[in-house]
Amino acid sequence: NIHGKVSGFEFQGKKRNGEVVWFTQGARAVYEDGTNQSVIAYYEGFSREITEKKNAELILHKSLQEKELLLKEIHHRVKNNLQIISSLLNLQAEQITDEKMLGLFKDSQSRVRTMALIHEQLYRTFKVGVINLKSYVHYLVQFLERTYHITSVAVEFRIEIEEIDLPIDLAVPCGLILNELISNALKYAFLENEKGLVLLTISQCINDKSKIKMIVADNGIGISDLNNTINPTTLGLQLVQMLTKQLAGTVQIQSGKQTKLGGTEICIEFRGIYQY
Repeated sequence: NIHGKVSGFEFQGKKRNGEVVWFTQGARAVYEDGTNQSVIAYYEGFSREITEKKNAELILHKSLQEKELLLKEIHHRVKNNLQIISSLLNLQAEQITDEKMLGLFKDSQSRVRTMALIHEQLYRTFKVGVINLKSYVHYLVQFLERTYHITSVAVEFRIEIEEIDLPIDLAVPCGLILNELISNALKYAFLENEKGLVLLTISQCINDKSKIKMIVADNGIGISDLNNTINPTTLGLQLVQMLTKQLAGTVQIQSGKQTKLGGTEICIEFRGIYQY
């Protein structure tokens, strides 16, 4: 005989002693021999108790929920601690009159806040351990615009980001890289009374979907000597190179007419899957 497809379901029932138990029940049709499977000879079914299995599943589900809540609480506390550090830096900065030293404190505060934003996103998201880049970068750009607001320059941002989730191991260095590139553009790329434009794109590489490409470009004054970007002396570019290396990625810096906007363009590529 030819057997049909099994269809089944799970349900709760009670034993005679009142104990609530789980059962699984299934049934299938048995057809007559031969090529004609439209003739059903009879139906057969089965039923068995699966209480032990269901209890194990419920315990595992509860354990996972508890771990997710614990992780969220950890991210919440880390975010709060980082915000305290940022506030302390801000209080200390109020005592500083030297403009150069004040800028260093502001940069440090920005880096701390960038990491705090990641943990804030992790606390708010339904996905455990991953960051949605699109949402995170919009928050980051808004924060950096407020931090490095320059009244004499009007800067417009164009943000084009695909729906990409990154694990926290990649999100932290990625966020810090973006912090350096965007803040550098806001501080140094534009002359007074100019209309600045910053283009930020993040996408999967066309020829390799496992790779992420980040481009930060501006229409500013550009970089006069690209040789200085190979072995940079500024902390910002040193951090970008160090963090790109941590991502096992590559960085390419261009300036002038060969760029999209005629200013500076920095392209970074890295694998979007953490390599253990």
